[in-house]
Amino acid sequence: MNSLQTIFHWVTQSPFAATAVFFGGTTLAVTLYTYVYDYTMLINRDQVGNQSGRSSRG
Repeated sequence: MNSLQTIFHWVTQSPFAATAVFFGGTTLAVTLYTYVYDYTMLINRDQVGNQSGRSSRG
């Protein structure tokens, strides 16, 4: 509970810094989500390509 009070006090005393931390965290979260999403799509595309290549040759 004490940490929540500390955070609340910091946010109310430093709104610019709190906004910067919020936007920085949001940017980091979106970047990580995009990275993971693109990676999984790339892996899935490669797996589908490999499966269709095997079936057409066989």
